Amino acid sequence: MNFWPANSIYFITAKISLNKKIFNSDGKKRIILNQIRKAVNVLNISIYAYSIAMNHYHVLLNIEDYNKHSKFKQVVNGGSAFIYNKLYGNENSIGKMWLDSKSLIVYKQGSLDKVIGYIAGNLFKHNEVKDFIELKKTPFSSYRQLVEQYGDETAEDIVSRVINVEENDDGLIDLKELI
Repeated sequence: MNFWPANSIYFITAKISLNKKIFNSDGKKRIILNQIRKAVNVLNISIYAYSIAMNHYHVLLNIEDYNKHSKFKQVVNGGSAFIYNKLYGNENSIGKMWLDSKSLIVYKQGSLDKVIGYIAGNLFKHNEVKDFIELKKTPFSSYRQLVEQYGDETAEDIVSRVINVEENDDGLIDLKELI
């Protein structure tokens, strides 16, 4: 039996070592966004939601082949660390950039919708954007796609219902709190 089951929806998160906010500009965040896009395209996997904060990211993926789970993290974490260190390595001496990333499998449709809202609103939760208008404009959150799918009012409601769920020290949420 494989540790990462095939045909599963994964909530994956990774945070920066020492919780440093090193992705503190659009150019730096774009490194992670480009690596996420690269991984999704190269591995041919579906992405439901994403959020890129100054010290962590969240993604929600449908992974059909269990081997792609580790490869996704390798492309995003390894690739972003390589590019960041090449461009900005002299700015931060933290050693290993990413702590081990964490993954949860989302089993229930009701939880899936709530996790999508949580991820899409994550930059608002962490005060990296000041309101839903700014959240809709940023390329570092999938909130805009939520608005396109459901409209402004429903998207705001989806995020508002779950935005106060607390993360643990690893940047993960207890999915039971979203049910």
